[in-house]
Amino acid sequence: METVTKKKSCNFTKAEIEVLVNEVDINRLFGKLNMQLTAEMKKKCWEGIANKVNDVGAGEVRSEKAVHKKWTDLTSRTKKAEAGR
Repeated sequence: METVTKKKSCNFTKAEIEVLVNEVDINRLFGKLNMQLTAEMKKKCWEGIANKVNDVGAGEVRSEKAVHKKWTDLTSRTKKAEAGR
């Protein structure tokens, strides 16, 4: 039986993180889902952000899920650092 190993993706560059933070600030991605803000709208927004991050990126193509996870990790790390102050 062959074992398939998953290739580790490259770290996000500073430029990619800057674009991610700026785009999330511009877009309204957070809040309760309702008629004005649907899950589909959020998904399209994250796809747009991923495209902009990929435009800046050096070679690694980032998926919408990878960009969203990076954002979640950044916010979690920031909250943890603030709680430790």
